[in-house]
Amino acid sequence: MLLLPLAFAQEANAEAGCEHCPYFVAAAIDADLLQPTVSGRMLVIEDAQPLEGEGYALRILGQSARDPYIWIDRFTGEETPVLSSFTGMTLGAAYWRGAARVGLDMPVYLASTGPIAIGGAGLGDARAHGRWVLFDGMSGRLGLAGLGAVLIPIGDPSRLLAQPVLAGDVGFALDYRQGPTLWALNLGLRMSDQNGLHSSVAWGRQLHFGFGAAMTITERVDLHAEVVGRTQLSAPFSYSQGTPIEALGGLQVDAMPGLRVRLAGGTGLTPGIGAPAWRVVGAMSWTPGEVDRDVDLDGISDKLDACSREPEDFDGFEDEDGCPDPDNDDDGLSDLWDRCPDEPEDVDGYEDEDGCAEGNNHLVIQVVDWMGDPVEASLVHVAPANEMGDVHELTRVSTVSLDLPEGRWEVRVQADGYADWFDTLVLADGETGVSPQLRSLGGVAQVRLNPLDREEQPLDEVLVTIDGELTLTVLQGAPTLELSEGEHHLLIHKEGHVPVELNVDVLLDEERSVRVQLLPDYVSLEKDFLVLTHRVGFEPGTAVLTPRGEEILDQVADLLEQHSEITVLRIEAHADDGASPQGSLELSQMRADMVRAELIVRGVSRKRLSAVGFGDAYPPADVWPSENRRIDFYVEERQNPE
Repeated sequence: MLLLPLAFAQEANAEAGCEHCPYFVAAAIDADLLQPTVSGRMLVIEDAQPLEGEGYALRILGQSARDPYIWIDRFTGEETPVLSSFTGMTLGAAYWRGAARVGLDMPVYLASTGPIAIGGAGLGDARAHGRWVLFDGMSGRLGLAGLGAVLIPIGDPSRLLAQPVLAGDVGFALDYRQGPTLWALNLGLRMSDQNGLHSSVAWGRQLHFGFGAAMTITERVDLHAEVVGRTQLSAPFSYSQGTPIEALGGLQVDAMPGLRVRLAGGTGLTPGIGAPAWRVVGAMSWTPGEVDRDVDLDGISDKLDACSREPEDFDGFEDEDGCPDPDNDDDGLSDLWDRCPDEPEDVDGYEDEDGCAEGNNHLVIQVVDWMGDPVEASLVHVAPANEMGDVHELTRVSTVSLDLPEGRWEVRVQADGYADWFDTLVLADGETGVSPQLRSLGGVAQVRLNPLDREEQPLDEVLVTIDGELTLTVLQGAPTLELSEGEHHLLIHKEGHVPVELNVDVLLDEERSVRVQLLPDYVSLEKDFLVLTHRVGFEPGTAVLTPRGEEILDQVADLLEQHSEITVLRIEAHADDGASPQGSLELSQMRADMVRAELIVRGVSRKRLSAVGFGDAYPPADVWPSENRRIDFYVEERQNPE
């Protein structure tokens, strides 16, 4: 049918010599692109979710749209209203059985406005449609369904809400369900003999596309958001007038069993024909006999059940999604055989078949002699202290590597020519290294070394140098040194402590224990003063040194002996303000003189020492008064280097 107003405008423009004026091929079109689903979770996007058993649904949908058809001249940009608005409703019905569903929609338009609007009620084109579920997507899986439809031209084309020729649709729906959310994609073709609207718009053959998501908010409320569109197949997306795209969103409410109400709205995203400026939709569907379905009888409604045909196993792990969880901890072992179904197996080669993480320890045993050289053990025996578990026995090895569960383990090492070694190890999750140091049988002297701190406690990580050649590291405990007959020089040192030297004279096959006490290194030389880690202490109110004070002065004397270039060391004594100024001055001078005297007793020349007491005249900044009680040492003179 000719669009008379536009045809007259075309003739007037031709007479005026207009070279690029809009014109249309004489053809009627359907400017209402809304094709709603009957039984889906979304308004226009089909999904691949199965409809269980057999049933039918009825639906009535009302809508109103504004400016669904405005022609825009591609050269001048001039807009010409063609169909300004319409209001109508669609009656629909669907029947399904198994994987198949068929339906019929009948549009009824109540009113329309525009240059060619008739304004009265009339029919649109009837639409017969079908869907076949090829495979349905359970939770976390894709679903696929084939789609098809036929448009039967029974409407009045003059309203631009129907078309005069038969048309057919074919396509597919792909969906993915994850928990309460369903995603769906539609893609298809429309084939008809509809004429083009313009030399650039081929309306008959089109590509249909759409994408949407629906989310279950409560057991009775769904939200949905959708984008749907089409474009001419001959030149896809090349011309906006031939590519209408519309966004829609809304909610669906289960008012009562079998009765659903939907409210939605939308807007065009392009100026394409059929994408309105705005659209509002209200719909109501009825499924006779429908109640809250629970196909798998697990007590979870199919709307909320991500696995509607597999009953939930209700084992306390993610029971609300409706899906059975045969492997809760996802460690590859079925919960039927998994002793720890909620804790994944650590898969480390040790007891991996029980499904429990054992908290293993990687134990490395390196067998050495007293000098740290490897020794081939005739037997390494490792057994659980509680006598429950595997026993490991290895022969002719010097290094053993085992993965063992946490707990107490007994280790025994035997080697030809050496005494047996035994220890109990407490293994935690992680890695443990141990080096059994075997003691030779006969031919040497056995000297057991006991390094202690000033509180008589054993020291760890001590270095022992024997005869200036061999240095051993004692990680812990009291090592037994195997020495040849005769005299040996030992140097025992540890970081932060004063080294100790001693000579031991041993006989063949003798066994001896040597106790060595390492004192903290209190004194060091820095530029022109001595740095003390502790104060030189005195008995309260006296010039009598404390035991630690005696130890510090021993080290000061040793340092002066090592640094002969220091010709004069000034000893400064300070006191607090607890007494009168005169009393503080006298006490500090007495203490300075006492320190000088003690250093002289320790072998320091009196000519190298000066002593002065300052009382409380020079307290250090920002300290408590009691902290002013101190002895400072300053290098007053040095021997000039030659």
